[in-house]
Amino acid sequence: MTGNSPVLEVAFIAVKPGAESDFEIAFAEARKLPEAIAGFRGLELRRGVEEPSRYVLLAWWDSVENHTTDFRESPQFGKWRELLGPYFDGLPQVSHASAPL
Repeated sequence: MTGNSPVLEVAFIAVKPGAESDFEIAFAEARKLPEAIAGFRGLELRRGVEEPSRYVLLAWWDSVENHTTDFRESPQFGKWRELLGPYFDGLPQVSHASAPL
């Protein structure tokens, strides 16, 4: 998809209990990394209310490939995982959604 129909990446991230503050500090640095990738439109991170060690990452891309190929195969993704990976409690669960209906 291109133009006015971005793809929404939704990632559910479990963080090791007690590491939430460190994860959020690392995310403040990591959030700049996708900006250099073609097709990146923006992102936000939300912390769980009922489960404060769980986060939802929302990222907008022009296409799924901009995320899965352009970003994940870039040096920026390596740095992203280096910064955030130590705080993960298991791998994030990631899916993509189409434009709003």
